[in-house]
Amino acid sequence: MALNQLPQANALVLDLGMHTVRMGFACDPCPTCTIDVSALFRDKEVSASALAHAIYSEFQTKLQQYLVEPLPIFIAINHDTRPSFIFKLLDHLLSVFPGVAFHSAISCAVYASTHNTALIVDCGHTATRVALVLDGVIASMQSVTDFSGESLLAHLLSVMKDKHTRVCSSLQTSCDIFTHPVSTELTLVAQTVLQELCAVSLDPQKDEEMANTTFIYEEEVKLPCGHTIILNHELFGIVESMLQQSKLSAIIATMLESPFIAHQQSKGNISVVLVGGLTRLSNLARRIQQDLDGKGSVQSTDDAINAVWQGGASFVGIETLGDFLITRALLDEQGPEILMKVIM
Repeated sequence: MALNQLPQANALVLDLGMHTVRMGFACDPCPTCTIDVSALFRDKEVSASALAHAIYSEFQTKLQQYLVEPLPIFIAINHDTRPSFIFKLLDHLLSVFPGVAFHSAISCAVYASTHNTALIVDCGHTATRVALVLDGVIASMQSVTDFSGESLLAHLLSVMKDKHTRVCSSLQTSCDIFTHPVSTELTLVAQTVLQELCAVSLDPQKDEEMANTTFIYEEEVKLPCGHTIILNHELFGIVESMLQQSKLSAIIATMLESPFIAHQQSKGNISVVLVGGLTRLSNLARRIQQDLDGKGSVQSTDDAINAVWQGGASFVGIETLGDFLITRALLDEQGPEILMKVIM
C-alpha cells in the first residue's frame, strides 16, 4: 500500500525557519535535530540548493540510519516565503526524497495548540506574525516586522559595540571585532545574552529606576576579543523599546475585537497562543497578558519554540498526504503550476 493511502502516515517533518531548521520523523521516537541556517539567510537571498544540501547532509548524518524505506518530507513554511524559492527548493529535494508536502507554519501551530479558534502569535526571526484562526482556517494575518529575533539581535549588537568602543577608549587600545558580516563567534555570544539574560519588563518604569540606582541587573559579558563589557538596563530596555515601537500588544488587542470573533467572545476569552523563538524571552507571555487587560487568554509553554514542528508532526500523523504530496512526476508534468498544491 502506498504511503499516501495509509490512514496514518509518516514523514520527515521540517520546521523551515529563517534562523533554524528543526527536523525529525513524525511517527518515530527518534530525537529531532536542529540545523543553524542563519549564515545562509544573512543576505536574505539564500540559495535553495545550499539549504537543500544542509538539510540532506544533516539527514544523512543523524536520521537516515533509522529508515527502512524512503519517506517524503513535510515542510512547515511561512506565508511570505517567495514562490520562486519554494519551487527551487522543491526541485532540489525531489532529487533525493520521493515526495514533498508543504503546509502553513501558522496552521501547524494551530494543530499544536489544540484550539480550532485562536489568535496565533508566531514570534519569529524576521517578523512576528499575528494570525486570526477561525474553525481551523486562517481568516486574517498581520506581519509585525518591528518585533523579531533579527531586530532584537541587531539592537543588542549595536549596544555591545558602543560599550566595546568605550572600553577600548578607556584602555587606549584598538580592537574592531564588530565588523560586517558579524563573526559567528560574536553572534553566538549575543544569542546567549538574548536567551539567558534579556527579559521583558512587567513594570518598565520601576525596572528603569532600579537599573539606574542599583546593580541588580548588572551582568558582565566577555567578548571573543577578550574584553569584558557590562550590561545593565539594556537587558530589558532594548526589548521594551521594541515592544513599544512595534505596538504588538495593541495589534493583538485590535484583532481580538474583530467582528469575526465577536460571537466567540461570548463563550469566553479567545486563546492567544505564543509560539516561535522569541517566546524564550522571560515574561513575554505575562507582559502581553498584562497589556491585553483581560481581552484574551495568553498561552505559552516552555517548548513553544518547537510548537510549529510538533503541529506538523501531529498533522502528518492524522492526515493523509495524497492531496498535497508533490512528486517528481507531478513537478515534471505541471512545472511551476504545481505550487497551487502548496497549502499556504
